Amino acid sequence: MKFGGTSVEDAAAMRRTAAIVRGRRERGLQPVVVVSAMAKVTDQLLNAAACAGRGCKADALAISSRLRHRHIETANDLLCGELFTEVEASIHRRFDSLDDLLRGIAAVGELTPRTSDKVVSYGERLSSRIVAAAFAQEGLNGAHVDARRCILTDSNYGKAVPQEAGIERALAVEVLPLVEAGKTPVMGGFIGADALRVKAISFEEAAELAYFGAKVLHPATILPAVQKSIPVWVLNSRNAANEGTRITAVAPPCASPFKSIAVKKRLTIIDIVANRMLMSHGYLKAVFDIFDRYHCIIDMVSTSEVSVSVTVDSNQRLPEICAELEKIADVKLEGSKALICMVGEDIRGQSGISGRVFSAIRHVNVRMISQGASEINMSFMIEEADVEEAVRALHHEFFSAPDATVFDIEARSV
Repeated sequence: MKFGGTSVEDAAAMRRTAAIVRGRRERGLQPVVVVSAMAKVTDQLLNAAACAGRGCKADALAISSRLRHRHIETANDLLCGELFTEVEASIHRRFDSLDDLLRGIAAVGELTPRTSDKVVSYGERLSSRIVAAAFAQEGLNGAHVDARRCILTDSNYGKAVPQEAGIERALAVEVLPLVEAGKTPVMGGFIGADALRVKAISFEEAAELAYFGAKVLHPATILPAVQKSIPVWVLNSRNAANEGTRITAVAPPCASPFKSIAVKKRLTIIDIVANRMLMSHGYLKAVFDIFDRYHCIIDMVSTSEVSVSVTVDSNQRLPEICAELEKIADVKLEGSKALICMVGEDIRGQSGISGRVFSAIRHVNVRMISQGASEINMSFMIEEADVEEAVRALHHEFFSAPDATVFDIEARSV
């Protein structure tokens, strides 16, 4: 069971989480619980790291001090007696360590991806320790597990890739014995709108939505479930009675062409034009090798005989990437773009869909379009400023008469 930041944002939220877990245990299930950092903590830790990287040690330590107080206050509201004393001491040790790290970053005057990752890790390390103690106090046999002993990755800091075989071996040693002993392991891990709830969706559709901006899911987190055909439920800790969304291998039939719309903002379009490379063998390879060298992920590609347009969501290495590209082509950047991704089964097999989509947003300038590469995804680029208007128009066109077998229309009418 994975609980996001708002599900562990304070003592009251953690009690709700404990009640939900108790409900699963009372049904004979054996949950392993993964928690995010408390709400907004990750952003504040990133801010502290950035301040330290700029040499603003006092600002960085002030942020850490506020976070220390918040975590101790939450633990105090939640825990009693010796359990609180133990957790309080643990919180102080972690923040003392964090403060030393921030001082080191400020002294060096440089924030590397490696040290940034280390700073951010404190959020989950703190929240998981408090939640495990809360479970123990509530009679759920909570047992804290340091995720760093189980979730093994490569060293691509900022975008590390999980090493699945190593993770399985580590979980068998660190977590499985706790489950078999009747305990509830708790470890750190790294939706909301007034739209309709989707009752069921396929893994493939969910992965598309996750990649293109559906914040409650990360595509890497559901991949192990996809590989082993394990159904995944997306639930709401503030409305635990709601059955949520079920993600399964095969999507249920749906009369509506689309099931959801996701938006990914803060994208940049890179236009790469090389007339001198007309019909030149290896041109595209040379272009994409550059992006590969800088570990830059591309969201969308559009090509012609001599030009390539790509979209990226990271500006961190763009100056170096553009400098390399300019050796073989003319390069132009366009920022403040957004990608709209519309997901549904067999879009490519339904005639007239493209016409309906672009008729609905005919008042919006569309920069790039991608449909043929996927049967379930139609994507296009627009200006960030036009996102709200475009999504509203698309909802009006495609979700005015939703299929009751897939969408929870009863809840909307209530």
